[in-house]
Amino acid sequence: MDAHVPFESWLERDTAMVLNFQYDVVSFATQPIWLLRSDTGRALSRTLAFFARTAKASVW
Repeated sequence: MDAHVPFESWLERDTAMVLNFQYDVVSFATQPIWLLRSDTGRALSRTLAFFARTAKASVW
């Protein structure tokens, strides 16, 4: 990664460092991240601490 990632705890810092060295992770973002989905007929939302995208376009 080529940018600094903010963190609020040592656990978040350690998670960011692990993600940084995963060969298939191409990018990740830290909290707060809100995922919203409404295509199921009802609104669903989640708040995540980390969001990572891999080279194969899957997400963690």
